[in-house]
Amino acid sequence: MKNNQKKIVLKFNLPEFNKQDINVRVEKNKALIQAHRTIEKKVKRDGFFYDEKVTKQFYYSTTLPIVDNSKTRTEFKNGKLKLELSKK
Repeated sequence: MKNNQKKIVLKFNLPEFNKQDINVRVEKNKALIQAHRTIEKKVKRDGFFYDEKVTKQFYYSTTLPIVDNSKTRTEFKNGKLKLELSKK
């Protein structure tokens, strides 16, 4: 977390998630980042069928000074999430 007089910047490495897996919410003085992904595979090997299911989750919550929600900016690129919050 980077914090200066004008804004707060939060950065997260989420390499195993896609953009649609991530939910970002900023409410009053809280930021909540959640990510959820389920990967299902059906494999036939040696005459048997295998069903594999892997679930990955990420959760982060923090208390912030009061921020201006209308100026919140998020960016997700190459597994990196960046959240910029402008202070009031």
